[in-house]
Amino acid sequence: MAITTAMALMGGGSFLKSMIGGHMRSRAAVKQFARAHGQRVYSSHFNKLRIDQKNQDTVAIFKKKVEQARDQKDFNASAAGGAYENEQRRLNEVFARAAFAREDLQNKLAKVQGAQRASSRGVGSSRSADRAHLINSLGNFGREQAKITKQLESERMGSRIKMAGISGQHLTADYANWAKVAIPPTLEWAGPAARMGSTSHLQGSWLSLVSAGLGAAQGMAAAAPEGHGWNQG
Repeated sequence: MAITTAMALMGGGSFLKSMIGGHMRSRAAVKQFARAHGQRVYSSHFNKLRIDQKNQDTVAIFKKKVEQARDQKDFNASAAGGAYENEQRRLNEVFARAAFAREDLQNKLAKVQGAQRASSRGVGSSRSADRAHLINSLGNFGREQAKITKQLESERMGSRIKMAGISGQHLTADYANWAKVAIPPTLEWAGPAARMGSTSHLQGSWLSLVSAGLGAAQGMAAAAPEGHGWNQG
């Protein structure tokens, strides 16, 4: 009887020790799971914040590029307009100088003609010589006029080429400017936000304690020798 009582006490102590040990292991496992889960949630949340901020920065930068592209387009138009005006002003000056040159030639020819008419009335004048001098003067006048006309045609053609070049540069600059913002940037997808959730139902409650005790009892029953079971006196 004494031996049976001692064994019962020893068995009860082992049962209690095993039950408490199982309970503590359960709590440790729950804490480990909670820490790992918390780290995953923190990493997911931090990554989402990082991607959201990056997307916001990307949108802000793209908006600034669009504003700069609009300003650049206005600048290109202003620069092209200024170049057109400068070229047109230069061509007008060329034609103005040509007009003065023509007028000067006309005045010189009129002076020569007047001088010849005056000299032809003098004593001992030669009509053939005067006629030859007048023809020479008219020939010089015609050649100078032809040179001016040819120069003006060359200037006009060169100005057209320059205008076309300015237009081409304007279109090229606008296309290069448009290409910078033609394709909007791609935003990253952060995925749904992870949630921590509750692990209180996994913590060491009285149910886990009883469960641990039942597990310990089953282990002791399986390990008990025959003839010394709990039901023997």
